[in-house]
Amino acid sequence: MKLNKTTKLLAASSLLLLVAGCATASTPESTGNDSGADSGDGTVAVMDPVEIEFYSLAWQEGAIASHKEIIEAFNAQSDYITVNLVQGDWDSIDPLLTTCFEANNCPDVFHFEDGPLRQYAERGNLADLGALMSDEFRSSIPESAWATTQFGDLAGIYGAPFLMESRLILANKDMMDAAGVAPATVADPWTWAEFRSAADRMTTDSVKGAALALKGGGGVNGIIRLSASVGGDYFDRSSGTWKTVMGANELELPKLFHDMIHTDGSMSADLLGLSGSGVNTLFLQGEVAMQISGDYMRSQIVAGAPEFEWISMPAPVGISAKQANNSQTMSIAGSSAHPEAAMEFIEFALNAQNQVKLALGDWLIPTATAAVESTELSAAGNFWDVSLAVAKNLDFAAWQDLSTYSDWRSETAPAWFDYLNGDSTLAEFASRVQQLGDPALARAN
Repeated sequence: MKLNKTTKLLAASSLLLLVAGCATASTPESTGNDSGADSGDGTVAVMDPVEIEFYSLAWQEGAIASHKEIIEAFNAQSDYITVNLVQGDWDSIDPLLTTCFEANNCPDVFHFEDGPLRQYAERGNLADLGALMSDEFRSSIPESAWATTQFGDLAGIYGAPFLMESRLILANKDMMDAAGVAPATVADPWTWAEFRSAADRMTTDSVKGAALALKGGGGVNGIIRLSASVGGDYFDRSSGTWKTVMGANELELPKLFHDMIHTDGSMSADLLGLSGSGVNTLFLQGEVAMQISGDYMRSQIVAGAPEFEWISMPAPVGISAKQANNSQTMSIAGSSAHPEAAMEFIEFALNAQNQVKLALGDWLIPTATAAVESTELSAAGNFWDVSLAVAKNLDFAAWQDLSTYSDWRSETAPAWFDYLNGDSTLAEFASRVQQLGDPALARAN
């Protein structure tokens, strides 16, 4: 939806050029992109040109192409806003924002993810999108997705969520057939016990039955997201202050992975040093029969052109199929001189049609309801139907309301490493996570 001309005038901080001899400009309403609009009394408002910067974190070839295509289309249809693309990367976004917010020269719009946004919102670095967006745009995305960019008692919406990631089992179908393992389906997913059994049956002298990235804080994050299915919360604030929780539900999946490594031998302790791409390399080489990863990894499998047949299955379930949500976002810097123009770009970039392009480029799930229901996605092959079905299980998690979550997972990572490496007991692991994690939580209280 286009912003009206009154809003555009504020966005551009523009002068009103008076045409037809009028000394005072009126405030015409328009949803078009005309360079001027007649208010009915002969007065025409002409917008001064506005340039804004968009900092993109797209990294897959298709994602980079979709970002460029959308920007070019926006610039072509806008009479006064020009968006300039700045190509960034995920490794540099945090230091960039820290520096540019301090210097008051951040890109007007930047691509990021929901979790880290809170710290910048608390510092007043971000514009409240709730005060800028149209009702039409707000209603196009479910409130469950908007919840990922709203932070507890902090009033406002600080990012427009547009892509979500769900966890899947990506498996070597040839190995499954050889071991007599029947695939899980959306209608009949495996339990975690069934996943463990399948991995054990496919394990041989040269093949591990299952793998997932377990390196550092990212590995911790992966287990915590999956633990939502077994009721693992890890964090509690019912008493008014954040505390680490390491009860039976929170310990269930760490213990399962520990036992798969050290009792069954169906997973390898080497995973503690591997990221998702490292695990996928083993999968493509036929050294791993199954991996648990995000939707995006399907693109890497297709690019790797394996000689075996592969399939995608929903992640295992426990007491539910629930997974913790996580969304990529677009936000507006509080220092932007043109927040309304920036919001107009975001609404264009994240309309349903463009979200389909972004989803196909990044192999992730769009947030806009109309995009999720698009036949273009469901018919795209490469198990898009499975990803779209699993995405319905994504839900808000307690850690998404915790400003120091990234600190917590980094500072507790050594305890997870030692336990999964077989160097501590389950009780020692639970105690140490609380010991290492509670100081990080205290900084959020």
